Amino acid sequence: NIEQSFAKLKGGIFAMTKYIPKPVVADILMRSVSNPHLMGMELSYVGIMFVDLKGFTTMSEALPREVIISILNEWLTSFTLVIHSCNGTVDKYIGDCIMALWGAPAECTNPEYWACKAAMDFNDTLTVLNTTFAARDSSLPKLEVRVGIHAGELLIGMIVRRSPVPVVNE
Repeated sequence: NIEQSFAKLKGGIFAMTKYIPKPVVADILMRSVSNPHLMGMELSYVGIMFVDLKGFTTMSEALPREVIISILNEWLTSFTLVIHSCNGTVDKYIGDCIMALWGAPAECTNPEYWACKAAMDFNDTLTVLNTTFAARDSSLPKLEVRVGIHAGELLIGMIVRRSPVPVVNE
């Protein structure tokens, strides 16, 4: 049934926008219409970043669950906005870690630059978050982050249907 197919397509597109900025989703859809093979695996030069909270396990064991969820929600949301503002795409959230990509699924010139720019911009965002959290409760620990960045050729594509943009490297 065509109506059911369009409803499923619409739902899939909406789900993609939870992880990928809307302009990138539009670009993916336009490229897939003109080049259907791109929805499979392809080798791309990308930047990849992992960023997490230093000492999160200790913090999560010491603070109430509601406080941890609030901190995680604000931290992940704020840093995701920074990644998106620097042309990046969130691949996945892994607990307190964000895995982000530049150059996949949308093309990006100089992915290393944009990943490093996001890492530098995290400083301002982290300052705001720490100020906000301290104003709420001065006993909260100051947040610190760890960032790892790599650039190179990666195999990009839909390996598992439930994962938005999986990557594989050697």
